[in-house]
Amino acid sequence: MPRVWVPSYFDRWELSRYFSELTMVTAADLVYALVFGLVGQALLSAVGRKPGLQRALWRTWVGFGALNVFFGILSVRLYDILHMPLTFTLLSLGANLGNMRSSVGEYLTLGFVLTLILLPLGYVAMVMFSERFLRFQRRWPVRTGQAFGLAGIAAYGVVAHDLVESDWGRLTDMSRLWSNPHYVLISSTVRAMLGHSSPSFGAKIPPHDLADFAPADHEMAATPGIRRGPRNVIVVVGESVGAKYLSLYGSQLNTWPHMEAEAAHCLKFRNFYAHIANTSDALFAMTLSHYPPLTWTEATDDIPRAPGTTVAQVLHECHYRTAFISAGDNTFADQDKFIGDRGYDTVWDCHDANAPMAFSWGVQDKAMVDMMLRYIDQDHDRAKPFYIFAWNQGTHHPYYLPPNIPKTDFLHGDRSYGDIPVDLNKYLNSLAEFDRQLGRLFGALRERGLDRDTAVIVTGDHGQAFGAPHKGYYHSGNVYEEDVHVPMVLWSPALFSQAAESDVVGSQIDLSPMVLDLLGIPAPAGWQGHSPLGNPQGRHAYFFGMRNDYIYGVREGAFKYIFNASQGRGELFDVIHDPDEHTNLSASRPELAQALRQRLAAWVEYDQRHPIKEGREAAD
Repeated sequence: MPRVWVPSYFDRWELSRYFSELTMVTAADLVYALVFGLVGQALLSAVGRKPGLQRALWRTWVGFGALNVFFGILSVRLYDILHMPLTFTLLSLGANLGNMRSSVGEYLTLGFVLTLILLPLGYVAMVMFSERFLRFQRRWPVRTGQAFGLAGIAAYGVVAHDLVESDWGRLTDMSRLWSNPHYVLISSTVRAMLGHSSPSFGAKIPPHDLADFAPADHEMAATPGIRRGPRNVIVVVGESVGAKYLSLYGSQLNTWPHMEAEAAHCLKFRNFYAHIANTSDALFAMTLSHYPPLTWTEATDDIPRAPGTTVAQVLHECHYRTAFISAGDNTFADQDKFIGDRGYDTVWDCHDANAPMAFSWGVQDKAMVDMMLRYIDQDHDRAKPFYIFAWNQGTHHPYYLPPNIPKTDFLHGDRSYGDIPVDLNKYLNSLAEFDRQLGRLFGALRERGLDRDTAVIVTGDHGQAFGAPHKGYYHSGNVYEEDVHVPMVLWSPALFSQAAESDVVGSQIDLSPMVLDLLGIPAPAGWQGHSPLGNPQGRHAYFFGMRNDYIYGVREGAFKYIFNASQGRGELFDVIHDPDEHTNLSASRPELAQALRQRLAAWVEYDQRHPIKEGREAAD
């Protein structure tokens, strides 16, 4: 059970609030314990004529109870971290425990580990003691007491449910605290095992809405009339780097000074989005120019051999050197299988860095830049142009800062940026380190005389939430700006001598078309994205959240619509004038909300009509 606020003094209203919140938080846990006990009693009664089987079942059920106690204690810490119960989705996303050691280790204190061990053992000891010394004959007083107890727990649950659904419950956001973590994990696992897909919107979908997702059926010519020049392209993806906390994107926190210093040589896209706040789905979208599947699984793990063409494959045919360089471990979520045979001559990860592991997620960002420069320098004569797709790791939780770099206090006690300031400040320091290494990369290109012949694209795979302006945390599963709005910056001293900005709405499927457009090379058939360099009008960005509820979102012009399909609730925001998404306009702009909801319905419909299959299955 998560922590409940305790009143500091005895006041009628404060006590009423305390007991109301206590009721909301504990009721589902009491109901779960009741059902657990009744099911166990029923099973034992069913095998009453077989003493040996009954003893074995009793021991199994006591062991299962101890496991429930263990998970109940663990859920308290998990809620502190995630601010929601553990679901099958979260469990599957964290399946690679080797990589997650650093993130998990932040929260496993000695006292908590001892609690995890001793309380389940104490539960078993209490059960055995009561079984031996506290057995009651079930006469009418005992049965009457049991009946009243069952009725009391049922009434307690009804009252708690009404409180959760009341204005008070919604105001205090008790919907997740109300949930029993055991039931949430079990039900979400069953739901996933049964293969439940995204819910249907039940809306009539016009063909032009579906056409928004149709892949190109022929090669797409490069945009005429735009400036070109550099032959080499480097794409650098910032892990968990959203736009919200970047000084280049208007944050008051000085996190990206080197990027700001380079602004005169940059084209900044102000409205660029991730589709899903998940690394593997971002990799899928950015490399294949295809929307990731709208599922609870990770795309590279689920369909590593998905059909599609990468920039590396196209450029390989144009006699480019091509490399995929990651500061992390490419085996995470089967990314190595996904990357393999997709046109990269060189594939390096943290194991090729010739540097010690900074934490379990990989090597520090300096080592990533070192690998990129080592790859560039392999061609001493610069005989061939190169394409590098790189990915950092230092900005991943628990946010790495090299020990020789002094830590900066960005917040100075200001909690308006987020209500978990310790982790947020660590994140901000990791953003600053990433920025330092980007500055170092630009300097190294200038030293090698490559700055006029190389374009660098800097983006992020998804954002990172810290409880403000919405109650989401880390990979929250929401689709607010802090979750899905990412930077997209094109650096090229040859193309830009003064700062340039674009208001085009774009998303990760547009990255690959932009790379080829920059080089004047036609985009292959099958891509769903479009280059944003030609200033296309009427483009949309779509996003999906998948941690607890099914949440869909779309950006069109100044407006962003979010629909929680699990709860049937929609939100419409003018993100130009309301970037923190505080004012829901769906009631005052019902036609626009309905039109955008219809576009989301089209996205779901297209995804269900055109499931992505493995390469061999697709051929069949």
